[in-house]
Amino acid sequence: MLLLPLAILGCDDPAPPESGEQPTSEEARAEDEPVAPPERAAPSVWNLRSEDAIREEIQSALARARTNQTRVLLEFGADWCPDCNEVARLGELSPAKDVLEEKYELVRIHVGRFDRHEELLRHYRVERIATLVVLEADGSRVAQTTLEPIGQRTGLDAAGLAAWLSAPVDQWRRPDMRDDAPAPADTPLFPAEIVEG
Repeated sequence: MLLLPLAILGCDDPAPPESGEQPTSEEARAEDEPVAPPERAAPSVWNLRSEDAIREEIQSALARARTNQTRVLLEFGADWCPDCNEVARLGELSPAKDVLEEKYELVRIHVGRFDRHEELLRHYRVERIATLVVLEADGSRVAQTTLEPIGQRTGLDAAGLAAWLSAPVDQWRRPDMRDDAPAPADTPLFPAEIVEG
């Protein structure tokens, strides 16, 4: 909580005027004016779901990808993550939105505090967010990248996101990773009978 900064910023009631002082007309007018309600935040795209619900959603996305001849995009993030919210926002803008609608079945996965959907996190070696993982319709991994447009100030925009989505390049390995660090699994997470079913 930010109690100290709130107190410093003057969230306490202002001190009453010293005896005999009258508030100025500006102060009196400010006291009489109604306070506008705070703006409501946009609803979060990061919904918490159970392990079973995520598995079903991924399986449905894979089935749609086979039917529509598209790919699946797993977007790992969380509502508390500014980078995740920015990547999700950019995905709603053209040209990124157009590429997503034409080429992908999108599944957003709320990772909580990295304590949810741990099997998926391990399988794709998701250690930071927002991480995007592209899957073929058979469930095999094509590419993945971690985008931090705010935290790393990369200047990502909707056109840059669209460019990566149009030709995804596997940029998962970070410079600080050991050379012998295992890569994310390229094999499907789900058994073939589930993927093909």
